[in-house]
Amino acid sequence: MKLMNRRILLIGGLFLFVSVVGLLLSNWRHDASQGAGEAEEGVEIRHIAKPAGGVSGGTATHYPEGAMVPAQEGIRGSRARNPVDLFEEWMASLSRKDATDSGAIAQALGELLRGNPHGNDEFYRRVRRVFFDSSTSPRTRQELVRLLDRAATPAAAQFLLELAQQDLPPSLRQTLLSALSSIGDYYWDKGFRSELTPMLLEAWLQAQDPPLLEALAAAMAKTAVPEGINQLLDTVLARGKTLLEIQRSRDPRVSAAWSALESLQNPDVIPILASHLPQDAAGTTEAVICAGLLASMGRIEATEALLSWARGAGDSCASLIRDVFAKIQTFEALEFLRAAMAQNQSFKSGYVRQAILSALKKN
Repeated sequence: MKLMNRRILLIGGLFLFVSVVGLLLSNWRHDASQGAGEAEEGVEIRHIAKPAGGVSGGTATHYPEGAMVPAQEGIRGSRARNPVDLFEEWMASLSRKDATDSGAIAQALGELLRGNPHGNDEFYRRVRRVFFDSSTSPRTRQELVRLLDRAATPAAAQFLLELAQQDLPPSLRQTLLSALSSIGDYYWDKGFRSELTPMLLEAWLQAQDPPLLEALAAAMAKTAVPEGINQLLDTVLARGKTLLEIQRSRDPRVSAAWSALESLQNPDVIPILASHLPQDAAGTTEAVICAGLLASMGRIEATEALLSWARGAGDSCASLIRDVFAKIQTFEALEFLRAAMAQNQSFKSGYVRQAILSALKKN
């Protein structure tokens, strides 16, 4: 019996010893993990080591395609707020073929550049040098174009337009044209548009290449500045052609302008188009085009502009107004129009009012 009691005490002691050791190890691991986390939070972005043959000082560091570059810690906090430093980080991530890291850096760099749209001259000088460096790979040049598109500043647009005058390889040119046509998209601040339009207009007047004309026309349509929209309208109306002749035109400039006008969706163009609507002489191509474009937008604001015009239009506009209002197809616009007409609004011409009601019945 004594021997059995001793065995029980021995086993209990061993169990207690193992439990205490396990608890101590668990606490040690937790402390070590917490310390590592705290150390990581304090990491700053390190300067990229300059590889042999790289360019430093007044130019951007250039990393040959596939070169071994030290892995970076990433963008943390607000310690890497210099666009030139971020650019070098971005170049390093391209060399490592780290798409996730390069995408994150490109986004941060774009936000930083847009925060100071008229500064950062050193950044754009470095981009220029890297782009025209003979050792820069085609892939890196394409990514540079996309980076400038995302930067979405007047300086970036100017450089893209300069590149459009260069003899570029087909794949790079396609990337460039895509970037140019996206000017005015969600990255681009409305405040830049008055600065962008003169650049786009100058390039438009000089361009002869059909794909470039299409990209520039799309950019002018998206910026929705009166000078750009009116230039597109002047282009399609220049030779006194009918709407059908414009739609079938083989003139690259006319075709590009018309395609851009047909795609208009920016609400900022509504007052521009509405200013071209006459109270009489409704059969003109200008009136047909501008009224038709407003109707095709399918927006309530565009329908409201058409209704405002129609209320003051004369009898001669009735036929055009019937055809134009019949093109309104979206549910929201039609509901707005039905509600407005139900209020018995006054019209200068009874024929015009009847024309709108007739169009509504068909919808």
